[in-house]
Amino acid sequence: MNFLGLPSVALPTHVAEGLPSGVQIVAPMHDDDAVLILAELIQGELGSILGHLQDPYRMVS
Repeated sequence: MNFLGLPSVALPTHVAEGLPSGVQIVAPMHDDDAVLILAELIQGELGSILGHLQDPYRMVS
């Protein structure tokens, strides 16, 4: 989203059928804090959900 000048972050969420999957968060211009706060919340929730997996982001070959 840098082309548009909007703050954004991409978070990996899991691997499905050997392919990585994730979520991208985009906020209005100059609202960087909102992106970072939401990313931290999502990462915290994913950590508790995926915490039982040894390496949830490992690619399966």
